[in-house]
Amino acid sequence: MRNRILIVDDSAPVRLSLEHLLHKLGVGPADLRSAGTEEEAWSAFRSFDPDVVFLDIQLEDPEPEGGGGERSSGAPFSDHLLAEMPAEAIRADAVPGAATPTTSPDLAERMLAANPHLKLIVFTGLAPDDPRVRRMIRRGAFDVLVKPLRAARVREILDLVEQEELNLERTR
Repeated sequence: MRNRILIVDDSAPVRLSLEHLLHKLGVGPADLRSAGTEEEAWSAFRSFDPDVVFLDIQLEDPEPEGGGGERSSGAPFSDHLLAEMPAEAIRADAVPGAATPTTSPDLAERMLAANPHLKLIVFTGLAPDDPRVRRMIRRGAFDVLVKPLRAARVREILDLVEQEELNLERTR
């Protein structure tokens, strides 16, 4: 089964690591896009029409020109783990001078309204029982990943997406 996947995260290392992992799991370059801001994400969503979106629950506003670039823990990413960074290094409130969160829940809602069959996977450094995470689930998220993202969990979610698609085809 072939799915078009869009990755939305303001952290370039997280996007690149997830792209690398998805390539290793058999997702071809033609079936994968990524975006670092809400605006880029919406544009990519509209033009690419993905089946699956991995969306960071806390997108950050882009830094102003000359703002010092993207935040990163500097920790390397291994092949078997997507991000070995502790959640504290990823969360905006733990990074001095980090920008304020934008409205990822609103972006998620727009995407789901435009494509009710979209499999929206949100990922976060927040606790799974955080009200913002529960809000995303109520708004229609297919699943939630907690950072650090693990390759086995990403593979499991892709398997669940494929299984649900097979079940939908059988009922048609």
